[in-house]
Amino acid sequence: MTDTPDDRPMPLERLDPDAASEIIRRATELEQSRTTEDPGVDRFALESAASDVGLSPAAVRQALAEHDAGALGPADDSRSILGPARARSVRTVDLPPHLARGRIEKWTKSQLLQVHRRSDNGIEWRRRDDLEAKVRRKLSKKSATLSNIDALITSVADDGNGRSIVRLEADLTHTRSGLKTGVIGVPAAAGPVLGGVAAMLLGDPLILLAGIPAGLVLGGTGVYVARQTLATERDEAQRVLDLYLDDLDRGT
Repeated sequence: MTDTPDDRPMPLERLDPDAASEIIRRATELEQSRTTEDPGVDRFALESAASDVGLSPAAVRQALAEHDAGALGPADDSRSILGPARARSVRTVDLPPHLARGRIEKWTKSQLLQVHRRSDNGIEWRRRDDLEAKVRRKLSKKSATLSNIDALITSVADDGNGRSIVRLEADLTHTRSGLKTGVIGVPAAAGPVLGGVAAMLLGDPLILLAGIPAGLVLGGTGVYVARQTLATERDEAQRVLDLYLDDLDRGT
């Protein structure tokens, strides 16, 4: 028996990738809302769902590996008047993770850094401040090219093909805070104070008022100097990180 025109099933409408992605996102939200505890998203399910919207498994695995290395998202998302305080370098190197971790650890120790904290997302290294480290920094600055940073975060993730995704992130947050206080806050506050002292000594209240714009000028100059200083330190850290990952990828 053949179907009459009225009995034939209507062809299902095909979904474009954007619509399919939106449906998957909403279905995930609904599924998670049914449980009291957020179960998260299974990695294999994510890869399968992504393939349904036209993403290759290789691209999803690469993105997952970069997530594991902490390489996704901006290095510094704060909006400071002095600019970013972090420098980040990410590279896929032709080394298995265990070899990459060993070489990075050896390099960071040569930079006179020591382990401060370990986490699932990597290792945070801080400057050594013992007497030996201070002497070595004085004697050989070239061997401590990251001596001006506050901390270094390193992480390594397997890219799924026997290689490693490496993230090196230099942190200069404390340096930025110090610049903000010393180069901006102190000069800006000094103008009114000096104006007040001069007004008391000379008996002219107009001098006190003149001290306020003077403080603003000093503060503005301080902002410029601090931004330039931080940018120089950040650019130097970025250069060092990039050069080291070049060497690591070459196996040197």
